[in-house]
Amino acid sequence: MTNDLTLDDLLKTKLVVEEDVTRAVQAAVAGDRSKAYAIGNYTLDLDAAFKAHEVASKALSNPQATLAYRWNMARAAILLARPV
Repeated sequence: MTNDLTLDDLLKTKLVVEEDVTRAVQAAVAGDRSKAYAIGNYTLDLDAAFKAHEVASKALSNPQATLAYRWNMARAAILLARPV
C-alpha cells in the first residue's frame, strides 16, 4: 500500500520522478509550503513534511543558513514524507 511509502520509496520504485522531487524542493526553499503539493500522481503536504522534520524547518527559517544547506534539509524532509 502506498500510504506506508515515503516519497523516497516512490522515487526508488519510479512511481515519481526526480524532476517532481526537485520542483517540490524548489517550492519549499522559495517559501511555498502550501498544504497540498502535486508530485506525480500523489499529493504531498509540504507543511506536514516540515513539521515532522524539525531540522529542515529550522534550516529554512534561518537567514544565515546557506542555500545548499537549506536545499539539502528541504530535500531530506520531502523524501521522508509520506504522500497520499
